Amino acid sequence: MKVGRNDRCPCGSGKKYKKCCLQKESQNKQIQVKVIRPTSQNPNWIVDYDLQRPPDVFFDTNVWISMNQDDIRALQCLKQNRGFCYRYSTTNYVELVSHLEDQPSTSYANPFRKYQACIEKLIQVCDSEVLPSSEMELLAMAGLEHYLDPAWVPRPNQIPFAIDIITKARDLNDLTLLFRSFLWRFIRNSAQPRIHVRRKPQQLQNAHV
Repeated sequence: MKVGRNDRCPCGSGKKYKKCCLQKESQNKQIQVKVIRPTSQNPNWIVDYDLQRPPDVFFDTNVWISMNQDDIRALQCLKQNRGFCYRYSTTNYVELVSHLEDQPSTSYANPFRKYQACIEKLIQVCDSEVLPSSEMELLAMAGLEHYLDPAWVPRPNQIPFAIDIITKARDLNDLTLLFRSFLWRFIRNSAQPRIHVRRKPQQLQNAHV
């Protein structure tokens, strides 16, 4: 079973995995990646790395926006043949979601569908575990995680659920209804008391007759 960054560390220390053994493992498995830029003699990018430790790769949000299906097939080919693991971050998610309410323009008649399609690419290409933003990592390293209020900083482990709802929506109004429906079911199930009825001995006897 894969251990998430924010899960309890399996070593039993009581700390989060990212603050315990993950740091030690990262120090022991430094991935040396050398990138050779293209030149006039060789127009290709060359990435030199340890084949036993293929790198995790993440992209700027603008790359996801411009990525087409040919690009995705090329990335999937690298994943299959070279073991690359693609990741997206909380920053990618927030930046894409912030555009779902953009107004139609001459360039994009349906901006909701444009950015929804970008979010679908994340699901198609990336590992399910979401990376925290660089700001979140910095605050965590400084022991200032209490400033990461979930009211304005989404928790990485909640993002896949939100993405699932976003990709099911037909448009912005439908997305609003889907989120309202979920919240209503969540509140109703949380508030509903669980009643356990204990049968009287006579009832139990009748039940076995």
